[in-house]
Amino acid sequence: MDGYAERGRERAFWARSRDLASRASDVHDVRAAGRLLWDHGIMHEVLLANPTGKPWCTGLAIAREAMAGPWPEGDLALSVTGLGVTPLLLAGGLQSSLDEIAAQKALAAFALTEPDAGSDAAALTTRAVRDGRGYQLHGVKRFISLGDEALFLTVFARTGEGNITAFLVRRAQPEIQTTMLENAGGEALYSIEFDGARTEAIVGLEGEGLRLALTTLGFFRASVGAQGIGIGRQALRLALARAASRRQFNRSIGSFGEVQSLLVESYLALLTARSVVRDAADRLDAGEEASQLSSAAKILGTEAGSRAADAAVAIFGGEGVLRDGPVFRLLERSRAPRIYEGANELQRHLVARWLLRQTDPLEEA
Repeated sequence: MDGYAERGRERAFWARSRDLASRASDVHDVRAAGRLLWDHGIMHEVLLANPTGKPWCTGLAIAREAMAGPWPEGDLALSVTGLGVTPLLLAGGLQSSLDEIAAQKALAAFALTEPDAGSDAAALTTRAVRDGRGYQLHGVKRFISLGDEALFLTVFARTGEGNITAFLVRRAQPEIQTTMLENAGGEALYSIEFDGARTEAIVGLEGEGLRLALTTLGFFRASVGAQGIGIGRQALRLALARAASRRQFNRSIGSFGEVQSLLVESYLALLTARSVVRDAADRLDAGEEASQLSSAAKILGTEAGSRAADAAVAIFGGEGVLRDGPVFRLLERSRAPRIYEGANELQRHLVARWLLRQTDPLEEA
């Protein structure tokens, strides 16, 4: 596909994602949100239709930016299902499971994090014990989005040799217990206990689970920046409307320099972050190595979103800190993306390691 055709595809996909997010903004059930994404072809186009057999990273960034502000349930359903199915795409050989997810318009989930294994994924302790019928899982996963809504979980566990292996697990088993974790963003987040749960299949080869997990996170990290931008866009829209309508001292508050400064800084940060997010996504789609750029995209996008949400709270004044108010909810939701899929502090460390190997980093980038 030439550059003009690709840009046309991206513009059309943006319009579809934006319009669906607008129409479905009152759909708060994440399973229903997932079905809408399947019905409108967005889930399929981002996750399953790419001829490379990998997610369409640019489409993922576009959809997440369009949905994260007005329709967080759609963003959650798309991104987490993408994390759950991408190891299957990378490993190959599990087409029947992918077909089942698509046929049922279902969700999937990615179960890597544990109470004592967050950024240090290699420290996980969940065990997969072989018996005559395959493997049984024993252990606890924590902070697992869609852990109770997914049809399948992609679970990472240690096998008998101590290697980390990825397994496909059907969630609806009595040996799997889920507990919802209350969180600031209000998303479907769970602790999952495996007490002899059966695995459906090995994803890839035994012992290559960590590689599959890190490769998957690498594909999705830039899109977390897009999520932050989407939250920030919604905050900026609300702040602009407030600046125009709110009057103090016989003038709109948008005429005050301090308010203008908040609006301009939000806009510039979001605009800059979007450029880096799209560049990282384009490089990933082209098969290029883009780890430091993806880390930069996550940092810039999520932090621009947080600053825009904080600025909106300031512009709304007292109403901005009401818990049920629109901008305070955005501020709450803007915090978690700076933590998951590699905390921003860790991403800065990774970027610093890369920088110290360069002589002219902007040229190398």
